[in-house]
Amino acid sequence: MTTLPRALPETVLLMTLDSLRYDTTQRARTPHFDRLVQHTAARAWTRTHTHGTYTLPAHVSMFSAGKFPHDPQKRFPPILMESPRGPQDPHGVPYLSPLALLGAPEGNIFEPMRQHGFHILGIGSVAWFDIRRKTSGQIWPPYFDTFLYEDAFSAETVNSLEHQLAAMHTEYRKTCCFLNVGSTHYPFNRPRADRPHITAYTIDDQIAALEYVDTHLWDILNRFARPTIVYITGDHGECFGEDGQWGHGIYHRCVMEVPSLYTVLPVGVH
Repeated sequence: MTTLPRALPETVLLMTLDSLRYDTTQRARTPHFDRLVQHTAARAWTRTHTHGTYTLPAHVSMFSAGKFPHDPQKRFPPILMESPRGPQDPHGVPYLSPLALLGAPEGNIFEPMRQHGFHILGIGSVAWFDIRRKTSGQIWPPYFDTFLYEDAFSAETVNSLEHQLAAMHTEYRKTCCFLNVGSTHYPFNRPRADRPHITAYTIDDQIAALEYVDTHLWDILNRFARPTIVYITGDHGECFGEDGQWGHGIYHRCVMEVPSLYTVLPVGVH
């Protein structure tokens, strides 16, 4: 059995804000994310670099190799800077995973948590997490003890985040939870049922979507027992016409630069 640190968290939350590019976080008004940073002495959003240009490779890199979005200046995440030297790839680059010090074996970063009694819960949103699809159905379920996906969770559904939260259990002690939020993915969900049909989206639409997610942040966090390891990141970014490029799945700075935020939410903070 893999040896874990002596001070285990009660819960671990890994949240990916799908398609969220770094500069969106710098322009959005996010008082609840700001409060999280202030209450935990965490660093604010850090500019990091994803290992995938779209959802599937980005998440497989995280779950199977512990390759989370990488900060080239090695400022992030702090937990790795304080931990023993972790595993490295053939080029000597550390695997920047918030769970790296848990000694995750190759192929599944969640296994050490499972071995120590944590329930591994996954909740998907974007279409790549629809486990009715052959590829998705083969890839994601082995990582999790429970994996939830419904049409109502889809990024195409208005207020999809509320549907995801309604399906979550109410007791999260000893749980490692992965939450994929599709609200920041095309068509950039906002909290209004009369969302107009738009053919040309801009970064302002993603900014509005992030501000919508921000309003639900503490509803998410307060479902978890403390202390909670919290790692929030974009899986990839999005082009909105820069250099004539649109969308993702392409190698472009706006796709590769994503925000990441790591902290530990202590007992007593709600």
